[in-house]
Amino acid sequence: MAKTMSKDRDDVLYSFHTDCPAPSAADIIEWTKRFPQYAEDIRAHAAIARDWTAQADVDVEIDEVTLQRAHSRALNIIYRSAEASGVPSQAVGFFELLTRAGTRISGIATEIGIARAVVADLFNGWMRPPVGGRLSRAVMHALRIDQAAFDREVLFALANPRMGEAKASGPPQVLQRSYREIVESSGMSAERIHYWLEED
Repeated sequence: MAKTMSKDRDDVLYSFHTDCPAPSAADIIEWTKRFPQYAEDIRAHAAIARDWTAQADVDVEIDEVTLQRAHSRALNIIYRSAEASGVPSQAVGFFELLTRAGTRISGIATEIGIARAVVADLFNGWMRPPVGGRLSRAVMHALRIDQAAFDREVLFALANPRMGEAKASGPPQVLQRSYREIVESSGMSAERIHYWLEED
């Protein structure tokens, strides 16, 4: 066990992907217990892997409702694995934390120097993990929460996304994108985009 604990994050995620291409709740529990320092990355990877599996298992084009159901099932598995691993589920939502901290999305965005839309997408549950390290630390500082609380809030936001605008042809849509996609399309300068995407 001591030998496996020394693996770095990329090795762990690669091994998890190889050993568990369609991870079950039991797989997630086992791997997060073995590598608790990478638990959030393992859960995020599991959600993506299950979405890929859901899409690959059909030969026809998947409609939005089916895709949302698959995503919801993946998140439910992640929540069950987190609870079984002893991770408390005390999330209250980013917007409640904003109220407690006496600030707003625009205030945090201005304070840390990032486009308001990036923070809004995170808080609305539209940003798929993993969230960039710089943004994570900045939001944790602004809301006065630790890493475990931040991780819970991200999962809570993903499971309870705020709906986007309704389209004329259908109901409101939730378009969840990666951190990189959101930052790159934020309208910030190339220098600011590079800063927020750069790993320090």
